[in-house]
Amino acid sequence: GNCYTFNHGGASSHRAGANYGLRILLYANVSEYLPTSEAVGFRITVHDKHIVPFPDAFGYSAPTGFMSSFGVRMKQFIRLVAPHGHCKQGGEDDPNFIYKGFNYSVEACHRSCAQKVIMEMCKCGDPMFPIPNTTGMAACQATNADQRECLRNATLYLGELYSKEKEGVPGCYCHQPCEETNYEVTYSAARWPSGSAKVMDCHPGDFMCLEKYRKNAAMIQIFYEELNYETLQETPAYTVSFLPFPKENL
Repeated sequence: GNCYTFNHGGASSHRAGANYGLRILLYANVSEYLPTSEAVGFRITVHDKHIVPFPDAFGYSAPTGFMSSFGVRMKQFIRLVAPHGHCKQGGEDDPNFIYKGFNYSVEACHRSCAQKVIMEMCKCGDPMFPIPNTTGMAACQATNADQRECLRNATLYLGELYSKEKEGVPGCYCHQPCEETNYEVTYSAARWPSGSAKVMDCHPGDFMCLEKYRKNAAMIQIFYEELNYETLQETPAYTVSFLPFPKENL
C-alpha cells in the first residue's frame, strides 16, 4: 500500500485537546483491494521525525466507518552508558546500519542485521529493506527462481533465530539507544459518519451516499493530550566516589 508522512516540514500545535490537533479524512477505495487483503482500513504510527517509522510493527489500525482518535503524550528516555548501563550511542554510524540519514533505533538495528544475513546468504538484498550502496548488490528479483528460493529460506532461517535465540542474529547486539524520544498513544473510536452531518459531497440524510463513506473512508484525529512531557533518566546507584568501604580497610 501507499505510505504518507504528515508534518515532515514542521507544523506545530500550541494547545492540547482534540480541537487543536490534526483532523483528516482518508479514503480507502475498497474496490481496488486485492483478494489477499484481510482487512480494510489504515495503519497509523506516531513517531519522532528523526526515526524510521515501522507501522507494521508499532502502528495502530484505523478501520473504515469509524472516527479514530489518537491522544499523544511525549516521553523522553535517557539511559546510562557503560559501565553502569548497556545503551548504544551513535548506532547510526555503524557500517551495517542500512537506514542512513536517520537516528538509531532497536527495530532499525534488527532489520539491518536481517538484511546483512540475507545478503551474505543470497548475494542480493531483500527489496523490503534498503540496500547499502557500498555492497554493490541489487535487490533479489522475484523473476529469478534461485534468488526467490534463497530469500524464502533466509527468511525462515531468521524466523527460527528470533524464536529460539534471545539475541537473535549471532554477533548482532541491538541495545536500547542512550537517548530516545517516544510517543505514548491513547486510542479510542466511534462510529462515523453519524448520518446527520454533511460529509464531503453527501448531504445529511443521504444514506446511500453516506454508506459509501462508511465502507471506504475513515476520519482520523491526532492530538496532544498534554503539552508537557515526561523524562525518564537512569542514574547509577553507586559511583566510585560513593562506594562504601569497611573501616578496617581505610
